[in-house]
Parts: sequence; structure tokens; C-alpha cells
Amino acid sequence: MELFGVDIAEEIADAFEGDLLPAVLSSKTYGERDPNNPTGGIPSTSTDYPTEGIVTGYAERFIDGTTIREGDRRVTLLGKPLPVEPSQGDRVTIESLSYDILSVNRDAAAATYICHCRR
Repeated sequence: MELFGVDIAEEIADAFEGDLLPAVLSSKTYGERDPNNPTGGIPSTSTDYPTEGIVTGYAERFIDGTTIREGDRRVTLLGKPLPVEPSQGDRVTIESLSYDILSVNRDAAAATYICHCRR
């Protein structure tokens, strides 16, 4: 997204590049079911994309035990180096810990993605 001729996502990425933790988004792509093997499931492939981000916890007041559980994490990823948007079912690895992405919110410029994650 540009505002007054400025690529906002690029500006954010440039400002934080090297200051956040290295991260890898593992994004799943699903194929089509084999009509000759209907119980074989839907094949998927996972592709890794390097980026940067941070991991934070949730404040106690947000933990309801259902939607947000004790131990859930909020992972914020830079959007500019990513050729895909994170989505539910993807995984993110940061500081050698892998998290399943449960939901994703992004800003209007796709400069950052805030992922609700669980181990």
C-alpha cells in the first residue's frame, strides 16, 4: 500500500530489518483429492519463507481458556519479505520454537501480520 508515493510496508521492513528475531513461516499449499483414492486425504506441501518477527504473550485479562489459552503466543511478523500471507494452519518458527498459527490479523498496508499461535 502506498500513501503519498511511499510504500508503507517497505518503510516498516527497512526500519526494523535486523532488529527483530529471524523467523521462518512454513506455509501449506493443498492439492486436489485423488479421485482414484477418495479416502487418501488431500495432499499438501509446505514451503518455508524467511522473515523476521517477535514473540509476545497475552495479558492475563485476554486469556479466557477457550479462544486464548494459557501458553498461547502472539507472533508479529514483518510482511514485506513474505510473498504469501500467513494463514490458519501454517507454522512459524522463531528462536527454535515452532508454533501453529490459529488466526491472523494484518494492518491495512500488510506491513505486519499478528498471528495468534499455539505450541
